[in-house]
Amino acid sequence: MDKSFNEEASDTLTSCSSLSNSIVKRNITDMITNLELSLVHCGDEDNFDSIKEIMTKKLQTIKEFITMLTTNKTQYNNTGFLTLYLSPFDKDKYYKEPSIEGIGAGLDLYISEDKHIPRNKVVKIPTNVSLNGSLLLIDMNLYGTITGRSSTGVNKQIIVLQGTIDPDFSGEIFISAYSLEEDGIEVKQGDRIAQLIIKQFIPIKCKKPEDNIIVLKEIADITRGDKGCGSSGV
Repeated sequence: MDKSFNEEASDTLTSCSSLSNSIVKRNITDMITNLELSLVHCGDEDNFDSIKEIMTKKLQTIKEFITMLTTNKTQYNNTGFLTLYLSPFDKDKYYKEPSIEGIGAGLDLYISEDKHIPRNKVVKIPTNVSLNGSLLLIDMNLYGTITGRSSTGVNKQIIVLQGTIDPDFSGEIFISAYSLEEDGIEVKQGDRIAQLIIKQFIPIKCKKPEDNIIVLKEIADITRGDKGCGSSGV
C-alpha cells in the first residue's frame, strides 16, 4: 500500500476514535478500511496514481465529516433527534438552509432559482442543497425521500413526484414536479413546495439465479403465485 495514504488513513482512524456514537464510529472505520483494501487491489493498475487521488479525496471528505461531528456534539444521539450535515452544492448560487417548524416529519426545501412548471410535464427544480453523502457516515440504513408539502397540491396546484436519495448520494437535491394549471405556474427563488424526510431501510442483497430461487417460487405458488392487481376481488 502507498505509505503516505496509509499514514493518512491511520491518522483519520485515530481521530475517529474520539467519536462517542458507536454506530457512526463503526461506519467510518469500515469505510476507511474499504478504501485501504481498494488501494491495495489497485496497486498494479496503470492508472494507480489517479485511483489514489480519488481515494485520497474520499479520505479527506471523511476527515472533514469527523471534524463536523466532533464540533457538534448533538448528532444522532440519545435525544432522539438526527442532525443532518447540509451545505450548498454550489457556493456561488443562492442557498437557503432547509427548515423545520416544531417537531415535523420533514425539512422544507427552498427553490434556488425561478422556474416555470408546465401543465402535465415534469421538470427538475434545483434546491442547491447537498447532503454530501453524510447519511452513509451517520447510519448506512438511512435514506432521504422528497415529497410535496401538505399545501403544495391544494393551494398551488403543483404535484411533486416522490424522489429517493440514497445514503451515498453527494450531489444536488432536485425536486421533480408538474402543474395542474392550464398555463402552468411560476415558482420563485425561496419558495417551498417540497420537503425532505429521512427514513430507515433494510439493505438488499440479490441472489444469483442459481442460488435455489426455484424453491422460493414453489413456496410462493402455493398462495398468491403470479396473481397481481385485483386478484383478490377488491
